[in-house]
Amino acid sequence: MEYTQLDLFKDRVREKSDETFLEAAAADGGKKAFYRVWIEKLDEGFIVRKESGSQNKILDRRNWWFEMYPDAKEYHQKLIREKTNPSRKSPRKYSIKSTAVHSN
Repeated sequence: MEYTQLDLFKDRVREKSDETFLEAAAADGGKKAFYRVWIEKLDEGFIVRKESGSQNKILDRRNWWFEMYPDAKEYHQKLIREKTNPSRKSPRKYSIKSTAVHSN
């Protein structure tokens, strides 16, 4: 089942930064999974956004709101550390494929 999350902030984005793209192959060598996380600056604060899925299809989107950039950056880095931790319990092991800093 696919759904679209209502995005109340899309018209207020001022800047996009710290985009990181992770990729993992399934333990059985099957479908590739991806995990993309970035920070968007709004007039009112910051949003950490995440998209994940497989085979170029987004299956999940999530957003986390922060008032201060250091808090958003810390959470962004925490998500990346969790996914790239080689000791994580999941059989899916992610590695960083690209990083970028954007500004509008």
